[in-house]
Amino acid sequence: MDIQHFSELIKHAGSILWLSHGDIENKYVNYPICIMKHIEKGVCEDIIEIRFDEQEVTLATTFDNDNICNLVLLFPDKIGDIDQIIIYLNDRFNYNYLKSHWLLSNCSVKIKKSKEGIVFAFYC
Repeated sequence: MDIQHFSELIKHAGSILWLSHGDIENKYVNYPICIMKHIEKGVCEDIIEIRFDEQEVTLATTFDNDNICNLVLLFPDKIGDIDQIIIYLNDRFNYNYLKSHWLLSNCSVKIKKSKEGIVFAFYC
């Protein structure tokens, strides 16, 4: 994945935060989208996954009680892209070592481990 793709993906992830469920569906109507309800231990959560085939990445969103996106997870398909994304973020954004995240203009980005592997979490 090249630098242009990283830049585009970061813009997408940051622009989704604070949008409603319906706004995200409308914005990404031309992309493959999966809409799910995740229920665990009695807690129900709406999730939208947006697939970016060319960049080989999936973005997944979660929502607050007002149905506004409060978290975007970026799942790269390739392990090698993880290092490239970290280099890209380090070169362009300040890293807060106490909070373990990069500070972007409209959000923060943190590395998280999940069942699926390493993901990048975008949040405000």
